[in-house]
Amino acid sequence: MLSFGARNELKKVGTKVKKYSNGSDAIHSRTGSDNSTSRLAQQRGSGGYDAYDPYAVPPQQPTEKKKKHRRTHESQEYPAYLPYSQHEHAEAFAAPEPVYTQPAVSVPSYTKKRRCCGIARRTIVFAAFIFVIIVAVVWFFVWPRFPDALAFQEVNIPEGTNSVHEELIIKTVWNTSFTLDNSDNWIPTRMQGFDVRAVDMDTRREIGKGSTGSIMLPGRQSMARFNVRVRIDYSSSKKDDTTLNNLKACMTPQQIPGSTNEVTESLNVAFFVKMKISGIVWSQEASARPSAFRCPQQ
Repeated sequence: MLSFGARNELKKVGTKVKKYSNGSDAIHSRTGSDNSTSRLAQQRGSGGYDAYDPYAVPPQQPTEKKKKHRRTHESQEYPAYLPYSQHEHAEAFAAPEPVYTQPAVSVPSYTKKRRCCGIARRTIVFAAFIFVIIVAVVWFFVWPRFPDALAFQEVNIPEGTNSVHEELIIKTVWNTSFTLDNSDNWIPTRMQGFDVRAVDMDTRREIGKGSTGSIMLPGRQSMARFNVRVRIDYSSSKKDDTTLNNLKACMTPQQIPGSTNEVTESLNVAFFVKMKISGIVWSQEASARPSAFRCPQQ
């Protein structure tokens, strides 16, 4: 059901429509003099509202909530500048002033070259590197190396040697000869000496020793020869001493039964040579063990 106000509005609209349809001054809604567009323009210009115009939009009355919202919106203050901006503005939402940036001025850097005693450090490093290489090369050719490949060659008794062959004592001198491989040394090697010990390998007892003293070995030779005199000096308190009997059998010729020839027995002997190079603290020892060693005869 319609309300009382709505019924009055409908009656007014019906009366006006009947007036326009019966009277001679009826105006069509599509005429150029009075149409909905002109009426809408007049209404907007005059600010009024025609309730009989079907195209008129009634003004919306703001509610109390919207008024409060509008007041709050109008009373809100906006910042006069953007966040993180360094430019000030006279009023809110004003056009920002142009930003002028000054180009960075490149300042030439003056790096002072490091020098030592008036010489550039790069030159010093390069010279030191060359010096180390030269020292390493010279060291390789000059540094002495111990010879190796010790080999026994021969033995004899020097002339004028007074040998002693008694029951419990044997004394004599052996002039022994050895060879060494000294090809690893590019220059002659000065040896502080060769200390030689003669040992009976059956009993592991020393029967003699000798030393060469300071000698010079030629470089780049695989058969460097040196001689050393070994003084044989062995004594025992027992007649059945094995080492003493071995020496006697080696030094005293025995006649072969049924023959005039004399032979000597071989001695199981080994020569231990201790090598010392001048200017080097440590030493090195090598050994030579001849097979079927025959004691020299005077």
